[in-house]
Amino acid sequence: MPPASPEAAMESKRGNLKTSSSSSIWTAPKKSKLANLKSVPSSSIWTTPKKGRLKLNFDGSSKSKGSSIGGVYRDHKGKFILGYAQGISRVTSSVAELVALKRGLQLAVKKGWSDISIEGDFKAGIDAIASRAPFRAKKDLGQYMQIAAMLPLLGKTTMSHAGAKLGKIYPGAQVLH
Repeated sequence: MPPASPEAAMESKRGNLKTSSSSSIWTAPKKSKLANLKSVPSSSIWTTPKKGRLKLNFDGSSKSKGSSIGGVYRDHKGKFILGYAQGISRVTSSVAELVALKRGLQLAVKKGWSDISIEGDFKAGIDAIASRAPFRAKKDLGQYMQIAAMLPLLGKTTMSHAGAKLGKIYPGAQVLH
């Protein structure tokens, strides 16, 4: 199947592109070694995960015509490991953010990854997940329950808000600043 876009064509040269009518998943070539990861922290730009970890950056968006989700796993050098993007039915912004996180976690579980770093711009959601505070909206709560069920499978997972100053700790997950 040919790549769906010029960007996908570029990525497919460096990895594997798998597409369906509603989503795309890119994987880096198998030569990447998780054991060789290192950390080079930076407070003013994208921060790296610690040695032996991958970092998931996720986002969800909701517009009047529909919603979409996406995320990227990268190593300590910013090297692309895996990405996903998908259009979803029209939902609220908070549901789109939670679905984006859930999809990223599903991929980590499927790949057998653990101790990942997670970063997103959905501060209220990250704080709620970290403190295990209940979501009020039924659709948010449904996504949260599925996310909460996966977190114990992922070991010492860290969660942070992009640009966050304060955070809370989820048992088994640490919120970074």
